[in-house]
Amino acid sequence: MSGVAAAARRTPYNINPAIFYTAKWTELGPTGIEYAYQFSNEISAVGDEGHGHSAMLTQVLANTGTDTFVTFRYFDVNRAGADPEARW
Repeated sequence: MSGVAAAARRTPYNINPAIFYTAKWTELGPTGIEYAYQFSNEISAVGDEGHGHSAMLTQVLANTGTDTFVTFRYFDVNRAGADPEARW
């Protein structure tokens, strides 16, 4: 199949569900916790597939009006084809 025909058949998409919880555990202000999952299909090329996970902790400092946060992200990408480097 030619590159033009393969590109015409591509239907790239992302699915990204997330769960978020907010509580006031300290006198500093509200604290938020989030977990998100991402599934990606055919983003760069036909047959590519990716999975991502992220966790975030947010703390609002009410007396200064500041939001602080820390995030961890992990991605796993499976590239289609014999030579993934040739696509970059």
